[in-house]
Amino acid sequence: MRDVAVVVSEFVDDGGIELVDDPFHPARKDPVTGLIAPMAANADLTVVAIRAAPGVVPVPQRHNLPVAVAVLAGTVVVDVYTESEEDGSLHEAGGVEVQPEEVYMIEPDVVHRVRFTEDEGLTVHVVIGDPASVERTRWIDGEADPVESSEYPMSGLRSLQP
Repeated sequence: MRDVAVVVSEFVDDGGIELVDDPFHPARKDPVTGLIAPMAANADLTVVAIRAAPGVVPVPQRHNLPVAVAVLAGTVVVDVYTESEEDGSLHEAGGVEVQPEEVYMIEPDVVHRVRFTEDEGLTVHVVIGDPASVERTRWIDGEADPVESSEYPMSGLRSLQP
């Protein structure tokens, strides 16, 4: 985990994704639409770019794999939760603000959510391992919801609020 954090930190310090390499740029050969753009994946690492959008509300989740979150633009907060052993309910346990050019490591068993503090922003998530090979859970309206590997990555839901 430390090695991945160091490499990702050096990547972010060197300026991160150049515009031409931006997975959301219209000139990309295989354009990726939407807020989440898979950039690379193999059995050891999965790299995903995620951008902010108005009205997208992240949900608490657990990947069961370590994740390095690198902020390229905007500011994010990584909210951490504890899970009750009695009934599985979640309780907020604090949060960490991550600024551009910073990297935050999320441990495999931590229930968390990564939320943008503004309507614009871009992060790169480096998952150590193959998310399709492990059980993943998200919490929607306080209820645990196992996620099919085909649905990965899903970091947010459209807000139901007007």
